[in-house]
Amino acid sequence: MKKLLVSLMPAFVINWLRNIKEKRDLAKSDRLKKEKTLSKEEILDVLRKCGIDSDIYLHTSLRKIGYAIDGGKEWIAEVICDLVDLEKHTLLVSALPFRTTMKEFLDATTDLDIRTAPNAMGAVNNIIMGKAGAVRSLHPTHSTVAIGKDADYYVNEHHLDTTPFGPHSPYYKLMERNGKILLFGVDLDSMTFTHVIEDLIGDLYPVNVYTKKSYTVAVTDTKGEVHQVVTKCHNPEASSMRACNSIREDLIASGAMKTFPLGTSEVSIIDAKGYVRTAAELLLKGKSIYGNLHITDETRQKINELLSNL
Repeated sequence: MKKLLVSLMPAFVINWLRNIKEKRDLAKSDRLKKEKTLSKEEILDVLRKCGIDSDIYLHTSLRKIGYAIDGGKEWIAEVICDLVDLEKHTLLVSALPFRTTMKEFLDATTDLDIRTAPNAMGAVNNIIMGKAGAVRSLHPTHSTVAIGKDADYYVNEHHLDTTPFGPHSPYYKLMERNGKILLFGVDLDSMTFTHVIEDLIGDLYPVNVYTKKSYTVAVTDTKGEVHQVVTKCHNPEASSMRACNSIREDLIASGAMKTFPLGTSEVSIIDAKGYVRTAAELLLKGKSIYGNLHITDETRQKINELLSNL
């Protein structure tokens, strides 16, 4: 209800509330960092427990970890690259160029240069994006940076889908490759992979997760070539209903998610295919991140087909 009320407010009020929250979060972070510093060994112990042995999609928030980190953001970026082992696997990070809503961004954007577009997803992501060999997908809203063994494979076709999470996307390919999602300091609300199941079910998904209107953005690639990229946009009304953490315990019970406390937050590892399987099985029972839903026979058949192919 709170998210729905906020979504109905004028843009200037929403931005004012965002700024207030940002200031509060910064003040809390500054206070906690003075209280304690997490050692490299403490952090390494947690990361090793995650069992990083596949392609990884990383989401981070050092601020939500709370305490200061020995070595800081640079060390976190380096140690995760080392643990993934980029000669064998691929590391992916979000490179969304906005911190508002997808609709706000698309309503204000007609062109985007991937060479200069900001990455609003945090310091660690930006460090990884700046590394030699890192490549960025051309999707205007949900672009991904990949580095490592199959980086090009993950990002080179992302702009060909008309939704951000379709079969050409890094998110879908992560599921196909039996990859995992590493949440460092953030919870399921920050996990963009959540939307893969919605695109897999498509128009039969029982919530209108996308607006009817599609947007076209002229995206300039690293060679200076312009691509007219068409994308659907997340429906703000549906987004206001979304509660990704509502299936957290189900994911843990199914074995798709393991989580370990760190600082004032946690570190979690999620099996991509296991997430889709668990979410699909819950949907058959009418449970979703959008609340309890009525599932039609046609949608039920689509879900069962999906499960049989996982």
